[in-house]
Amino acid sequence: MPRATPYFFETTVFEPTRGAEASIISVPAEVIRQSTANPESLLTDPVMLAEALGVRLGVALRIPDDVTEVFFASMAGRVAPFDEFSADRWRAQRQDRSDSPEARFATELATMELVAVEESPLNGATLTSLATRGTSYTIGGWDVMTGHPFMGLGVLVMGQFGFVIAQVARAYGDEAYIIARYHARRLRRLFGVPEDWNP
Repeated sequence: MPRATPYFFETTVFEPTRGAEASIISVPAEVIRQSTANPESLLTDPVMLAEALGVRLGVALRIPDDVTEVFFASMAGRVAPFDEFSADRWRAQRQDRSDSPEARFATELATMELVAVEESPLNGATLTSLATRGTSYTIGGWDVMTGHPFMGLGVLVMGQFGFVIAQVARAYGDEAYIIARYHARRLRRLFGVPEDWNP
């Protein structure tokens, strides 16, 4: 009996109070191993993976909890790249505003267990738990969405589980669909996914 191949998984999370949204795309390691010429390099070399995805790699996040600070900064409107001390500065601001919708959304997005299909790296994991099992880097919203007017910062989390791109944008509605479709086209080309395949 033929088995369907899950190439990648798209998830969108909405924050209705402020009109923010997060787009999350995950690609299991098995897909990378089956569909690329040099899979182990893509699972271990962040520069090679960033080049394959067409994104500019930002700074490495020092601790998994820094994922939260990237999301909070994006919710606050930051689109400029992080430096190695940005997470500490944004952590202080988030803690000062811990009851704000932006702080709650950033924290929940980074720490909530995402339920996806069985093969997804996100199934039952949090973005911070994946960051403990691999490495994580910032990516800028202008890289992720290429000129889309609703920009935000994102993270690339990678490891032997595969990789996850998560980005928060201060937008709402159709923009989340546009972001996810943009990533889907890029991933289809990278992994040689047939054009008629639909997730």
